[in-house]
Amino acid sequence: MANLTILDVLRRNSADPEVGIIEESMALHPEITMGAAKQIAGTTYKTVVRTALPSVGFRSVNEGVATTRSTLAIRTADCFLVDCGVEVDKAMAQVGMDPLEEILADELAAHAEAGARSLASQFYYGTLSTVGAASSAASATKGFPGLIDTYDSTNMEISRGGASGAYTSVWLVKFGPQYLRWIVGADGMLDVKDAYECRLTDGSSNPYDGLRKPMSFWVGLQNVNPRHSAVRIKLIDAGTSPTAGLSDAYIAKALTLFKAGMRPDLILMTPNTLYQLQSSRTATNPTGAPAPFPDNAFGIPIVTTDAISEVETA
Repeated sequence: MANLTILDVLRRNSADPEVGIIEESMALHPEITMGAAKQIAGTTYKTVVRTALPSVGFRSVNEGVATTRSTLAIRTADCFLVDCGVEVDKAMAQVGMDPLEEILADELAAHAEAGARSLASQFYYGTLSTVGAASSAASATKGFPGLIDTYDSTNMEISRGGASGAYTSVWLVKFGPQYLRWIVGADGMLDVKDAYECRLTDGSSNPYDGLRKPMSFWVGLQNVNPRHSAVRIKLIDAGTSPTAGLSDAYIAKALTLFKAGMRPDLILMTPNTLYQLQSSRTATNPTGAPAPFPDNAFGIPIVTTDAISEVETA
């Protein structure tokens, strides 16, 4: 995949050393590090998508053919503000015996990691909780719609038929300008300000002296063509000994839902689901030896993530 990622966009437009902190925080989230991204000037982006081809036909000499047009649709993606700002009590320097700058940097790294986890979770679960597992973002309803909000559940979904009541999903995704991609707003800038002294308040609104360092950026997710960008294999039993775990047969079936000649870029699943797949391959191994952990299925890379829930209910 020769696409720019969120990290590429932030690196190109931000000289702040905090970009390195963001990079480290996002490194364990393949949804972010391997997904295509586009920077835009504002916070809203529109794409014109062809949803149906025009009709053409053979004709005889001196005979006409009806002229038709393509059917077009406008897809809009909105960016939402991710705030990773940090506040620390000035007295921490005396309690922790470390310079306040080091304490602030450590806390900033923690906030960046929390932000990366929120983005990864929002990628799947967006603003809805219809599958019983809402986004782990602090304010999921103030974030962007995710795959569960936008994928074509009529044509791009397969059910594993689990009956445990606690399920997980596998996603096969296609990234790119006509498929699925991140949108980084405000010219792709990571907005970082110098730390400044201020009055902070505790949970009871009592004031104390502190230090604040703002850090934020704008991001959204655009599913340009839901019919071809993502397939969900749902109702996979969670657990190490499921009655309805993942196997190659279901991945193969999911691949048939993509348009002929199209292949997804990634297959995303939890580490436990990968174990299920490995176990299914071991069971059919002619030598009886354990199969290695799969890194691909039918030539498509398999990547594990902690952002997919194992307590889905639908």
